[in-house]
Amino acid sequence: LAAILLLTPHCTPLPSNAEGGSPLQAAAASGCLRCVEMLLARSGLGKGARGAAGEPDRTGFLPLHAAAFRGHRDVCETLLEWGADARALCSVAQAQGGRRDAQQTSADLAQQAGHVALAAYLRSRRERGRGGR
Repeated sequence: LAAILLLTPHCTPLPSNAEGGSPLQAAAASGCLRCVEMLLARSGLGKGARGAAGEPDRTGFLPLHAAAFRGHRDVCETLLEWGADARALCSVAQAQGGRRDAQQTSADLAQQAGHVALAAYLRSRRERGRGGR
C-alpha cells in the first residue's frame, strides 16, 4: 500500500470502489499509519474539516471503524486528531440473514473484535464528541 501511495502522486482518500470504500479506509484497516498520514495530508483538507478523516462508504463505514475493528490504536488516534467522529454509526451485517441494520460505533466494533482497551479509549473519546475534543 505504501508503495502505491508513493508511486501515485494524485492518490486521494476519496471513495473509489463500488461500495464507496477508499484508499484511506484500506490504509486504516491495514494499520499503515504512514499511509494514513500521507493520504490525510493529500486530502487538501485541514485537520477538523468536514470529511478530512474520510467519507463513509454505503453502509456508513468510515476509516475510523476499519482501524478500530482491526485494533490499530495509533491510526484511530490520528483519525480522531483529523476530526473523525467517535460517535459515528455504521451498519453492520447481522449474522442471521445478512441484514445490515445493526448500528454500531467504532468502540462497539473494537469491543466485538476483542480490542477491549481500544474500545474503552474510543468510548472516552466518544463522550467528548467529534474529534474527541
